[in-house]
Amino acid sequence: MGFSSVTAHLIMFIAVMGLATGLVATFKNYVDSNNDAMSAQWTYMSNNIKTDITISNSGYDNVTNLTTVYAQNTGKTQLDPDYVDVYIDDLFIPRDTSNRTIQIVPSTDTSNPGVWDPKEILEIVVNGSLADGSHTVDVATQYGVADTDTFSV
Repeated sequence: MGFSSVTAHLIMFIAVMGLATGLVATFKNYVDSNNDAMSAQWTYMSNNIKTDITISNSGYDNVTNLTTVYAQNTGKTQLDPDYVDVYIDDLFIPRDTSNRTIQIVPSTDTSNPGVWDPKEILEIVVNGSLADGSHTVDVATQYGVADTDTFSV
């Protein structure tokens, strides 16, 4: 075996090792990204299962044109009041509007101020006139869990 044959084998060995390293790195990135996606999906599903809310009271004041809704966090997850969606008669009340205010009832906000913890009550006030009759209000959380209540004007 001559020197050229050893050199050729060495070059082939280095090329194969380089390709194998590239393949391993590519598959590792693929596995890592799939693992991150599965972890995020698992966390979302786990929070969805442990999340529950209950509208305890809702009503409308004809004098002030305010609809007030009280919703309790009856699940086991902490919720963010900034990501609560409100619908009145299937009409979405935008989050960035000045026609709605959402706050945790101060007497129940004991452990984490500003976070809607389990057993705490959220007060939602929506400004807008409603016609006489029956109306529905839907409150939805960031994990897609919602509750509906009906009230009359």
